[in-house]
Amino acid sequence: MALTMATIVQVVKRWLLWLLLFPAVLTASVAYFTRDMPLEFTSTATVYTGIASGYSITSSESDRIDNTAVNNAFDNLMTTIKSRETLSDVGLRLLAHHLVLRQPRPDQLGANSFKALKALMTPNLKKAIVPGNEEATYERLLAMLKQPEGNTVKSLLYQSGTPYAVESILGRITSSRKGNSDMLDLSCKGTDPAICQQTLLYLIGSFKRRYTSFKTSETGSVVGYFEDQTQTALRNLKAAEDRLTKYSIDNKIINYGEQSKYTAAAKEGITTEYYQEKRNLETANAALGTLNQRITNLGSVLVTNKALNDKRAELDKAQTQLSNAMVYGYSKEAIDKLRATTNRVSDELKGMVARYYDSTHTLESVPQQELMGKYLDNTLENRGATVRLKTMQDRIKEFDQVYDVMAPQGSAIGRFQREISLAEREYFDALHSLNQARLRQKDLEMSGAMTVLDAPSLPMKPLPSSRRMLIIAAGLGGFVLILSIALGQVMLNKSIASPERVEPLTSIPLAAALPLRLPRLEKYDLDFAEHSMLEQLRSRILVDIQEAGLARHSYHLILIFSTRPQQGKTWVGSRISDLFAESGKRVAYLRVDELLNPATSQAKLIAYPQLTNLADVDRLAEFMESTPEQTLSDYDYIFLELPALLNTPMPVQLIGQCDMSVLVVSARTSWSQADQELATLYRRAAYSPVVAVLNDVEPDRLETLMGPLAKRKRELARKKEKKVRDKAAEKAVVKRS
Repeated sequence: MALTMATIVQVVKRWLLWLLLFPAVLTASVAYFTRDMPLEFTSTATVYTGIASGYSITSSESDRIDNTAVNNAFDNLMTTIKSRETLSDVGLRLLAHHLVLRQPRPDQLGANSFKALKALMTPNLKKAIVPGNEEATYERLLAMLKQPEGNTVKSLLYQSGTPYAVESILGRITSSRKGNSDMLDLSCKGTDPAICQQTLLYLIGSFKRRYTSFKTSETGSVVGYFEDQTQTALRNLKAAEDRLTKYSIDNKIINYGEQSKYTAAAKEGITTEYYQEKRNLETANAALGTLNQRITNLGSVLVTNKALNDKRAELDKAQTQLSNAMVYGYSKEAIDKLRATTNRVSDELKGMVARYYDSTHTLESVPQQELMGKYLDNTLENRGATVRLKTMQDRIKEFDQVYDVMAPQGSAIGRFQREISLAEREYFDALHSLNQARLRQKDLEMSGAMTVLDAPSLPMKPLPSSRRMLIIAAGLGGFVLILSIALGQVMLNKSIASPERVEPLTSIPLAAALPLRLPRLEKYDLDFAEHSMLEQLRSRILVDIQEAGLARHSYHLILIFSTRPQQGKTWVGSRISDLFAESGKRVAYLRVDELLNPATSQAKLIAYPQLTNLADVDRLAEFMESTPEQTLSDYDYIFLELPALLNTPMPVQLIGQCDMSVLVVSARTSWSQADQELATLYRRAAYSPVVAVLNDVEPDRLETLMGPLAKRKRELARKKEKKVRDKAAEKAVVKRS
């Protein structure tokens, strides 16, 4: 049922007693039970976290703040503060701090709290106390907490309502970020100001340690991993270097690059000299051939002379030694010595040749001494070139042998160097990652070092008492509760209930609404309301019949019907028929069975038998066969009550003959689809007006139809009647006198 302002007002008036009584009782109860309610104190603290704008090792001027990361960090911090382990540590340290106290102290533990702590003391708890040593007491309590059985400490922390319980601490503390800053606001509420302050002190210390530990433990395993990787890479690097060193020692390699470069340069140089000497030898051989033709005799003498041959052999030996020294890179002193020896032997050979040469001129008139000199020079050059060529050839072969050895050495050394380079790169990468991890670890250690900006204060002034608010809330809550129940009943009520809902549900206009009669409603003037509504119904019948102007018969036929039984058709029909009879009309009221009180009725009551062919009845006279002495022409108005349409057929032809139909429906009826279909079918069969009468209506719901008169109290009417009787009695006394 929809709520309107009029409906709400009616509900409030109907439930007014409960709306006043229940909140008053609830308010008085709350006031009584909260009379000894303790005062509460709040201690506050501010901690600088440095999460958003704090400077660290990795900070730079170009760093941008990541709001998502900052919010995530604050969420992690809040979770750490309210975690069970953190609060357990706070409760344990707070308990240890209080256990070592010998007497209450306002700044440590109030008198009432100290007394409550003594009441909690057990033999096991006493064993944990180390007089004057809070830290040792804490360690004993921590050890007791880990015991599986007989654990008093665990009961205090997790199963009690004491200030040391985890749930109690969680309910008393609040934490929030101060705007968008790095500040963290903490507060603790309780009945003992010292406990509030101490709880915050231990909370700050505990969550700072745990948060820093969590942050550093994130990088601890990473640092350990990269330390292992760095050591492994360093061992691999040393092993690769050792393999190269061993190979160099085994193969007598000092610097392969320089050695190979030197060897290639030396071979290139000796090859160039080799070809140069080869050209010199060819030149010398050509010159000797010409000279041999020109000085044949001299050549034979020189060749056959033993002394000259010996000296030539000595010169060859000296030149061979000098050539070897120059090719193999002897020292400068050794080369100079060998060159001096070669020059000396060469001069001696020249002198011997000059002494044996007896001819002064050649056949071409060339001086023999000059010709002899040229011959001797070319001979020496030939011998020297021959010796040097042989030495160079040997040296070139040696270089080829060296190449055969150094070629695989270069490949092996290159492989060793690549292994060393790769191992070195791995080592440097691991070392760089290790340094980054250590830097991150140190950065987290520095950033995790939070600073207490405002230390927890010892509250001196209690908070405003919530008792007054509780009392007000109790009164308002009680009123709202009762009002909600009352309105809920109205909303959940599926019945028609009020006159305003008749026409929207039934599609039939409302003619009257008759009040419900119950003992609890005797305070209302129900007779007046009923009479007024019946008069409205009578007026409606008269007006509608007159407007219709049917005049089919000498009488007016009015049908009283309902879709369901027990709707009050007889009650409504008998009263409206009596009202017509009281006005001087000849009225008959027809009903299917005997009426309850026919002697009290003003209209003629006629009981008709149950008709099996009700759907085929087309004459009203069939209903009066039980009273043959009565005829239809004897009446001005005939009211015919039909059985419930859900139980009996509908007399369609008779409905079409009536002058008006009145649907009676109870306000407590839930109008269904079946009811609607029957009412629609009835309207289709009727050629005359159809109106509805709502029966059993709560008196206060008649206000929209009758105004304040519907709620006039019977007591007022009685007082008025009494005054009238009193005045009449006074007049009678005066007359008699």
